[in-house]
Amino acid sequence: PGLFFSAAFHAPMALQEPERGNLDEAAMDGSFTGGVASRYLKDVTAEIRSGFVRKVYLILVVQLLITGALAWPIMIQGNDWVVQNSWIAYTANIVSVVVMVGVICCCQKAMQTYPQNYIFLLTITVCMAIMVGFVCAFYETASVVAAAGMTAGIFLVLTAYACFTKTDFTGMG
Repeated sequence: PGLFFSAAFHAPMALQEPERGNLDEAAMDGSFTGGVASRYLKDVTAEIRSGFVRKVYLILVVQLLITGALAWPIMIQGNDWVVQNSWIAYTANIVSVVVMVGVICCCQKAMQTYPQNYIFLLTITVCMAIMVGFVCAFYETASVVAAAGMTAGIFLVLTAYACFTKTDFTGMG
């Protein structure tokens, strides 16, 4: 979910032109304003594409850290606590759906505006992290840690590739 939401919340910003200032500075600080330009990410300079990829991966790192920080304490509570407090998971589920539908249907401009886009993304990330914690509580700790370790390993390899390679894969979907 993190990649989808990061792309959904941040890709449109990379496609917009700043009203003033340097395009490189705007790419790094997320201060894009104005309408969507007719050009795509593949049409901008390598520095802007690289900055965009670094920004997306930084956002994903933060999302993974938030998920781990919120899911772990829920997971270690045990099945009894999880069953007794299942209303928390239901509430997180409802909030995440309402926020996603609300943003897609009613607040598309806010989805592309800083800091509202980060607030929406943080809200969805927190809700998903809570749900992950509740789901993980029903699995053995060793299997959850193994899955988290494999995810972190794959993520680190992809991050290193994206940050240090000269190959441009932004147009490859």
